[in-house]
Amino acid sequence: MIAQVAPDGTLGAASPGTQIDRLGTGMYELDFGRDITSCVASVQQGGVPAGSGASTAAGDGAAHASIFGAGTTLGNGFPSGDTVLVSTIDQGGASDSSFQIAILC
Repeated sequence: MIAQVAPDGTLGAASPGTQIDRLGTGMYELDFGRDITSCVASVQQGGVPAGSGASTAAGDGAAHASIFGAGTTLGNGFPSGDTVLVSTIDQGGASDSSFQIAILC
């Protein structure tokens, strides 16, 4: 499963059924629509052409991905076992940035 995401949380290329919620500056939740609790997430920050005018190096730092355990529903209605939290940062801390993510099962 894959997704390209613009800094404003807009999805570019993505696996069918993928949903996203931008939680705040540099914080995104992606629901891949299936259980990913036994999978690995690989995320790369910056420079992804994920929509009109969204190719940017903003953030230009590290991106982190955390896969939630199953069994709860998150505040946005996403099931926890289907969802990954991605945070993007720059030198000053949390920063909106484009990124690409692959979930490998």
